[in-house]
Parts: sequence; structure tokens; C-alpha cells
Amino acid sequence: MNEKTKTKKCVYCKNEIDAHAIICMNCKKKQGKIKKCPYCKDKILAKETTCPNCGKNLRKLQWVAIFVVVFVLAIGIALAMQGIQNMEKDIANKMGVSKEQAAVIKDTLEKVGVLVVNEIERDEALDDYYLNGGTDKGYRIAFRGHYTNNVPDTVIINITEDGKILVIKEPMGNVLYENDKVINKIKT
Repeated sequence: MNEKTKTKKCVYCKNEIDAHAIICMNCKKKQGKIKKCPYCKDKILAKETTCPNCGKNLRKLQWVAIFVVVFVLAIGIALAMQGIQNMEKDIANKMGVSKEQAAVIKDTLEKVGVLVVNEIERDEALDDYYLNGGTDKGYRIAFRGHYTNNVPDTVIINITEDGKILVIKEPMGNVLYENDKVINKIKT
């Protein structure tokens, strides 16, 4: 590019043309990808760093866009982490288990397809899953809807007094997790 006269050679016919020309006046071919200036909306070459029409720096806008994207991603990650912590906190509070046990229960629920817990309800009618006079506790967990009596959106979980998972099953009996193994996943 000739800085004194602000010209360049056409990428096709090699004739001297204006440095910011979008189309060569000689061979009528585009000189590269074209975009619109975000400030003045005129057509410019995509590789331009300063708009030849309004003179604004286009790199500044790129850095602002990058900053906004990074900021939004950071907020999204923070909210997701908050949601995970809240889920573990809800499990710990409503099931009476430690933070560590709540993390294991949350991870196991995710493995069977329960990604978001909306409600946890203790149900004494579900206690003693193995019918051996045990002391395990039964819970209904709503995961799609907001009510534990909405059968398709609920799983049943039985845990021991020390927080170990005995079983996770669907209300109609389909076992999802038992004997420390994922057996099935929730059908979505």
C-alpha cells in the first residue's frame, strides 16, 4: 500500500486503486469480504481497522464486544455454581445430611437424569424400602414440575440414617439407582 497517495494494488488486476476501495474500478471485482461499519453503516472491507468513511476505530468495538461476552459468561458460570450450591444446600437441609453427603446425592441424581431439584418432600409412607424393619427414610423429589405429587416429574429416593442412597426410582417402580449402580435413566 502506498501511504502517500493512499492507494493499493487490486488483488486481481494489480492496478492502483484507492486504499479503501471495495470494488476495483478497472476489473470490477470485490477486494475482500465486506461488512457494515457499526457506527456509520457504510460498506467497508472486513479487514479495515478504522472506518474510511467516519474515521472511527473498529478495534475498540471488538474489545468491548469481547469484554461483554466474557462478562456474560462469567455471570452465567457464577449463577450455575450458585444453583449447584443451592441444590446441595436444599438436599442437606431437607434430608438432614452433611454437605458431603448432599454433594454425593446431587451427583447421583444427575447421573440418573435429575438435573434440577425443584422440591424435596419427606414421605414416611416410603420408609423402610427393603421391608426389613430398617430405618431408611423416603423422599419425593420434584425435578421438572414444582409439585411432588406430579408423578411424571418425580423420583423417589430412600437413604439410610447416615445419608447413603439405597434406591432412586420412579413412582411407578422403575428402579434408576440401586446397590451403588445406575441401572436406568429418566426418559425425557
